[in-house]
Amino acid sequence: MSTPEQEILKKYGTSPQALICKGMEAEVYALRDDAVLKLYTGTLDSAYLVVLQKFYDSLDRSVLSYALPGIISVDVEGDVCITVERKLSGTRLS
Repeated sequence: MSTPEQEILKKYGTSPQALICKGMEAEVYALRDDAVLKLYTGTLDSAYLVVLQKFYDSLDRSVLSYALPGIISVDVEGDVCITVERKLSGTRLS
């Protein structure tokens, strides 16, 4: 893990040991009981994540019996896009 990513984890109050999963686009870290931290290093543009955040916010969750993803915040530090997202319960598909 690079130093910039370590600094980001420290800033958000988590650590490399909190890694939940690493995929093609992002690394996902436990943040709080209800949230995760995602680091997209050079894989996505923050504008895309803001559009995705607005899309998630536009969905009517009250008519569904299951949880939907949600982006709480989007930030950028260097070439790393950062999101704080709602933690979904369940079993990972990978």
